[in-house]
Amino acid sequence: MSLEGMIWITRTGAPWRDLPWEFGNWNTVHRRFRRWVQSGVFQQIFDVIEEDLDLKAVMVDGTFAKVHQHGAGAKSGCPPDESAARQAIGRSRGGLTTKLMAVVDKAGRLVRFTIRPGNAAEAPELPTLLDGVPTRELIADKAYDSGPIRLAPASQGIVATIPSRVNRRVQYWYDPLQYRTRHLVENYFCDLKQFRAVATRYNKLADSYCAMVDLASWIIETRSTRRTAKAPVYKPSDRFPAYNTQLALPLAPAA
Repeated sequence: MSLEGMIWITRTGAPWRDLPWEFGNWNTVHRRFRRWVQSGVFQQIFDVIEEDLDLKAVMVDGTFAKVHQHGAGAKSGCPPDESAARQAIGRSRGGLTTKLMAVVDKAGRLVRFTIRPGNAAEAPELPTLLDGVPTRELIADKAYDSGPIRLAPASQGIVATIPSRVNRRVQYWYDPLQYRTRHLVENYFCDLKQFRAVATRYNKLADSYCAMVDLASWIIETRSTRRTAKAPVYKPSDRFPAYNTQLALPLAPAA
């Protein structure tokens, strides 16, 4: 019953002391949860759901999770700001937040994720997040429109489907039809945030919060009502011209 208790906490976001007695003693379940976190049990669960992924194209994006007042103040023996950064907690306009960056495959299944402080930029973390992912196309929004982000995938033979920012001098051409599939990563964030302990961070430690994300991802992938992704089929038109694969160079639409 310990696993069911952990799932209940992940789903409701309730304090461990409020765990119903049907799941056992709250302290026993919590201590087992921490032992499983430290031994990598939840990471092994996440590795299982990574099998049979469709990595022809991957989508990447980030989202914020508000940090509850109970999730701040982890003891570390260092200054408060440094301690918060170690636990992936940063202060932004919305207060204390944690940024969750995720990569999903062509079918909308989670490939990999990482957490950073809420005030950290997403683009510098992308090379590390994509390291070792055997994909042929990267789909991301304008927040990832930078020279290093475009050149690094191109050197590995990965096509970067990223629209250019309006203030960029050189506008890069991209496939607008393929870019429409980027909503799959947004859909996955919507599914993850159905779990209260993921939408709002109550865990002081970063590894405990990652374990909650692992557990929520496992539930999403194994339930019979999982959202299935079917990419729409479009034909080239005047508004959406044919796709040019040489995206590493600045291109212009055909006259």
